[in-house]
Amino acid sequence: VWNVFDSVRGDGKRLQFNGTGDGLGSAQGIKSWNSDGFVIGTNGDANSNGQVLQTYNWKAGTTSGVTGGSITPHTYSYDASRGFSIMAYAGNGTNGATIPHMLGEIPDAVIVKKYDGNVKWYMYHASNGSNPHTKYLTPNDTNASQTQGGWNNTAPTNTVVTVADGSEVNASGSNYIMYSFKSIKGHSMFSGYIGTGNASISSYNFCGFKPALVIVKNISASGDWYVFDNQRSASGGDNEIGYNLRMNKSEAQSTGSNYGIDFTSNGWKMRNTNGEMNASGNDFVYMAWAENPMIGSGGTVGVAV
Repeated sequence: VWNVFDSVRGDGKRLQFNGTGDGLGSAQGIKSWNSDGFVIGTNGDANSNGQVLQTYNWKAGTTSGVTGGSITPHTYSYDASRGFSIMAYAGNGTNGATIPHMLGEIPDAVIVKKYDGNVKWYMYHASNGSNPHTKYLTPNDTNASQTQGGWNNTAPTNTVVTVADGSEVNASGSNYIMYSFKSIKGHSMFSGYIGTGNASISSYNFCGFKPALVIVKNISASGDWYVFDNQRSASGGDNEIGYNLRMNKSEAQSTGSNYGIDFTSNGWKMRNTNGEMNASGNDFVYMAWAENPMIGSGGTVGVAV
């Protein structure tokens, strides 16, 4: 299964991308967060004897000074230079409520999950159609893009994310976690492409960096969330990333001639005709992060020019 931990909700409290359950349990998953990593416990999903596990990690860091919004997060962590923030907030059941994200620019992706109840994940992606603030994606299932007013039909701004009163994002008295991302040159990219149905003339997705991690979703039709990374790259070509995971499933990794993509020096390219990743004329969204992010002074992410 896909375990999601964050220091904002505290040690041991996990959510699962491939499920809708709450995140209040304190099983032996992440026992503590340290300055140089984290300590895992004995939970089988995080530390099964003899099994190989994969982790993806993002660092925010600032835990004071949040401002703006009609809902004030009760705990949070953010870093605009890395384009990432985590906000935990209590819903107020009011249409048009706003939550600060502290990124300083309009976010490209926002993922919300109620963590004290069993509801689906709710995701905004800036490339999800011409009016992405009227639509949403669900990382826990295979659904195509869906239309619903969870974002109160209001685009996020450089300071806040607007939500309606739905149970997935803002039920009164319920608690939520919100992960927000923005594209950072040389570090991350959130964009989209149109499938060609042809492996040899597939769209090339320029990122400005060599990816370490790419997540792909067909938003025109039902399909899995495909996850590729440079740690499981066994393949038949110099650039090919053949192994993939499915974010909406709990199954082991899969590989095959109709699943691979290429990681290149400044982006990535589809090398398959799989309809869930390259159906002709279908719209897709993706999220990508760099293998070697450009880092400036003080450990902050630099800007590629």
